[in-house]
Amino acid sequence: MSRLRNQLIRTAATALIWIGGIEVLSSFVAKQMYNYTLTFTPIFFVLGILGVVVFVVARFI
Repeated sequence: MSRLRNQLIRTAATALIWIGGIEVLSSFVAKQMYNYTLTFTPIFFVLGILGVVVFVVARFI
Protein backbone atom coordinates (compact mmCIF):
# COMPACT_ATOMS: atom_id res chain seq x y z
CA MET A 1 0.00 0.00 0.00
CA SER A 2 1.14 3.49 -0.60
CA ARG A 3 2.01 5.58 2.40
CA LEU A 4 -0.84 8.04 1.82
CA ARG A 5 -3.44 5.27 1.50
CA ASN A 6 -2.14 3.59 4.64
CA GLN A 7 -2.40 6.88 6.53
CA LEU A 8 -5.97 7.35 5.27
CA ILE A 9 -6.95 3.87 6.46
CA ARG A 10 -5.42 4.47 9.89
CA THR A 11 -7.21 7.81 10.16
CA ALA A 12 -10.55 6.19 9.32
CA ALA A 13 -9.85 3.43 11.86
CA THR A 14 -9.06 6.01 14.53
CA ALA A 15 -12.35 7.77 13.79
CA LEU A 16 -14.22 4.47 14.21
CA ILE A 17 -12.49 3.86 17.54
CA TRP A 18 -13.44 7.35 18.75
CA ILE A 19 -17.08 6.98 17.69
CA GLY A 20 -17.42 3.64 19.47
CA GLY A 21 -15.50 4.79 22.53
CA ILE A 22 -17.42 8.04 23.00
CA GLU A 23 -20.74 6.19 23.03
CA VAL A 24 -19.53 3.68 25.60
CA LEU A 25 -18.00 6.43 27.75
CA SER A 26 -21.12 8.60 27.56
CA SER A 27 -23.29 5.68 28.66
CA PHE A 28 -21.00 5.09 31.63
CA VAL A 29 -20.99 8.78 32.62
CA ALA A 30 -24.78 9.05 32.30
CA LYS A 31 -25.19 6.03 34.55
CA GLN A 32 -22.74 7.28 37.19
CA MET A 33 -23.72 10.95 37.30
CA TYR A 34 -27.42 10.93 36.54
CA ASN A 35 -28.42 7.34 37.38
CA TYR A 36 -29.84 7.12 33.86
CA THR A 37 -29.28 3.96 31.87
CA LEU A 38 -28.61 4.33 28.16
CA THR A 39 -28.98 1.16 26.21
CA PHE A 40 -25.95 0.04 24.26
CA THR A 41 -26.47 -0.49 20.59
CA PRO A 42 -24.40 -3.20 18.97
CA ILE A 43 -23.34 -0.94 16.11
CA PHE A 44 -21.10 1.12 18.39
CA PHE A 45 -19.36 -1.97 19.73
CA VAL A 46 -18.90 -3.20 16.17
CA LEU A 47 -17.47 0.18 15.11
CA GLY A 48 -15.00 0.20 17.99
CA ILE A 49 -13.84 -3.36 17.41
CA LEU A 50 -13.67 -2.86 13.65
CA GLY A 51 -11.62 0.29 14.18
CA VAL A 52 -9.12 -1.51 16.40
CA VAL A 53 -8.77 -4.42 13.97
CA VAL A 54 -8.32 -2.17 10.94
CA PHE A 55 -5.82 -0.01 12.80
CA VAL A 56 -3.71 -3.01 13.81
CA VAL A 57 -3.84 -4.55 10.34
CA ALA A 58 -2.96 -1.23 8.67
CA ARG A 59 -0.06 -0.82 11.06
CA PHE A 60 1.59 -4.02 9.84
CA ILE A 61 0.83 -3.73 6.12
